[in-house]
Amino acid sequence: MLDQIATTFSYDKGDTGFLNAFFSGWYHRFPPCSRLPFGFNAQRTLHWFTFKKQPAYWNSIQNLKVIHYSSSPKPWEDQSRQSELETTWYHCFNESQMFLRNSGSESGAVPRKSNNHSHVSITEKFKKFRKVGLDHATAMAMARAEVEDSTQIEVPVEEQVAAIFGFGMS
Repeated sequence: MLDQIATTFSYDKGDTGFLNAFFSGWYHRFPPCSRLPFGFNAQRTLHWFTFKKQPAYWNSIQNLKVIHYSSSPKPWEDQSRQSELETTWYHCFNESQMFLRNSGSESGAVPRKSNNHSHVSITEKFKKFRKVGLDHATAMAMARAEVEDSTQIEVPVEEQVAAIFGFGMS
C-alpha cells in the first residue's frame, strides 16, 4: 500500500481519496454485511444537518465508536463550538491526556505537551503547504519544523496511541 501512495490518484489529495482509489470497487464487490455499521464512521456534518430533524436515528446508535470530524473547524482548532459531538471529543481527549500523564512513569512514555495555539499554528502551516501541492507527510514535517516550540512531540504519535489503548511499543 505504501508503495502506491505516490502513484495512486486521490480525488481529495488526502487519505480518503487514496483509500477509495486503492480499494476501488470494494463497496460493490463485498456483501453489505462486510461493511462497518454506521457507528464506526459517524460523520459530524451529518449530525449537524440531521440531529434536530431525526434525533431518534442518532439516539439509536449506542456508543459511537468513531466520529469522523471531516469538516472544519476541527474540535482541536476551534473550541468555541460546543455541540454534543465536540463535547464528546473534548471528553475523550482529556481522558487520554490524563491516562498518558498517569501512565508515563510506568511505561517510560513522556506525555505530549498540550498547547492548542501552537497546534493550530502547525495546522495552518500544514494547510498552507498542502495548498502549494506538497504531499501529506512532507507538509506535516515542514509545518512541525517551522513551529519548533513546546509542542514538539517528545514521544512518537503511534506510541502515544498505543499507550492509550494499552499496547506496549518497543
